[in-house]
Amino acid sequence: MAEYHVGCGLAGIYAGTIKKPGEWKNKSEVTGEALRSVAEFMLGKIKPGDKAYEITWINSESGEKIVLTCHREAGDEKDRDN
Repeated sequence: MAEYHVGCGLAGIYAGTIKKPGEWKNKSEVTGEALRSVAEFMLGKIKPGDKAYEITWINSESGEKIVLTCHREAGDEKDRDN
């Protein structure tokens, strides 16, 4: 069974299988779906009373620190216990 991969390119985020490293066997452009999925995941991680959730990592190539923050809009707090 082919291994599934997700990666980024000049025109967006792609998902699919690869023949060998650096060569796609087939791929689909999934930028919108990927970004919505990340936003939904992060919103789900915001604890009641918190206004934001943050993910931090270090870029392996440049060594730069990258911070991705998702903020909940005022008045958008939902009762997640129901």
